[in-house]
Amino acid sequence: MKECLRISHACISERNILGQTPLHLSSTWPAGISLLLQAGAGFSLDQPDIRGFVPLAYAVIAGCDDATRLMLNAGGILPVGKATEFDGPYVDVLEIATTRSTDEILRELVSTLYKQRMALQEYVSMTLPLHLHPDHVPDEEAIMLLEQLEKHKIQVPFGLRQVQKRGTLYHATYLDVRLARHLFHAGFRDIEGTHEQWTPLMLCGGATLNDLLKLASWLISNGGDLSLSTPMCSCIEGNCTCYPSPTSLLSKTAHRLASEVGWTIFRAGSAFCNGERPTCKLSATWFVELLSNLHVSSQQLLRDLFIDGSRDSCICACASSHGCSPAIMMLKSMEKPPQNLEYSYRNFRMTKARPWIIEWMLGSQQLEPTGSAFDWLVTDVIRFMTFEELGLTHICCYDSGHGRRRHFIVKEVSEIDEICEKEVSLSDELDTLVVEFQGKYTELRVPFHEFLSGYWEARMEEVAKKVSLDK
Repeated sequence: MKECLRISHACISERNILGQTPLHLSSTWPAGISLLLQAGAGFSLDQPDIRGFVPLAYAVIAGCDDATRLMLNAGGILPVGKATEFDGPYVDVLEIATTRSTDEILRELVSTLYKQRMALQEYVSMTLPLHLHPDHVPDEEAIMLLEQLEKHKIQVPFGLRQVQKRGTLYHATYLDVRLARHLFHAGFRDIEGTHEQWTPLMLCGGATLNDLLKLASWLISNGGDLSLSTPMCSCIEGNCTCYPSPTSLLSKTAHRLASEVGWTIFRAGSAFCNGERPTCKLSATWFVELLSNLHVSSQQLLRDLFIDGSRDSCICACASSHGCSPAIMMLKSMEKPPQNLEYSYRNFRMTKARPWIIEWMLGSQQLEPTGSAFDWLVTDVIRFMTFEELGLTHICCYDSGHGRRRHFIVKEVSEIDEICEKEVSLSDELDTLVVEFQGKYTELRVPFHEFLSGYWEARMEEVAKKVSLDK
């Protein structure tokens, strides 16, 4: 390296066919990075190759902590949120670090991001007559600050332009508890910030059920609100516009999270069955292990969602006259995937698993068989499962929307009228059966899961035979 620099100092700015500079190619060689930086190669720290990777990204991918620190200390910028209206395309280094970096490196990267944001705020304060709180770290409003600078045709240093396109850092699809804690500790506090009306808790996700529930628990403990209404969205060819829900179509964050929990359980079951989806039979043991192996905070949130008595505005016959509870949304999503993924999972169903989660939930909550929470939950579950077994049509659900923004939708009035007219006899039978099941459950005085797997299942087999004969 020294000899190359001695022969031609200009080599520090050369690029190969992939657009990589010597600094890119030295990302796992701290000694080489030091030589290049001493020779003046620092200018290429913010230069991406043709794939959008800055040199820092390669050091993070390789897990070379010494190289990462050298670049950070030399002023390496931290692209986040991929491309913005101002720069791009750049690969999000924070996303890479979330899965590849040590806790210490992730903390240092977040610290660098904090410095970038505070420098942006100071720059705006010096150039525009805006009143900014000096102690607040720009997150949700960071893009607005850049837009204001652009509007006034003020040139912005490259390192200050690295912000996500919309929303907050807590809206990142790759957010996990570890990253969230580092962001919060560094001073990023916009946990209830919005992205097209969606809060981070409304868009909460995870690769596994435990990941999902741990992140949701953390967000709730730091200000996330389960009682907020989720927005409505209209999507045309992938372009969505979201707006606050009208009073007649309210659905809470708790319902959205419960729906995501059900879908994640469905996904776990499908993964367990691997390629044997049509014939695979999940066992109650597998299901109990899935739930029992959750983190304590995850188990508690799952229980809280299941006995949450809040209602959405669903007017479907599957729900009581007051709408669906989060528990019912969870059971709905366990049966089938979002509409845009139905083809991928067309041969897999988890209908038989519903009594298992009900048994685990009721047992872990130790609810009294005559308590108010137990009573409405039993009524809801009986009605929902009977509705499904009769093959009635849902008129409201969570659709896939666009990306993670699965929103609450209700069918058009004309379509609802057509469904109700077509299924009037089945709806009447549903009401009759629900009354029968409620009375029989009170009479038999057996554990609820035993009632479902015993009397309810046998009775529904009789009904199915009768419907088949009538046809």
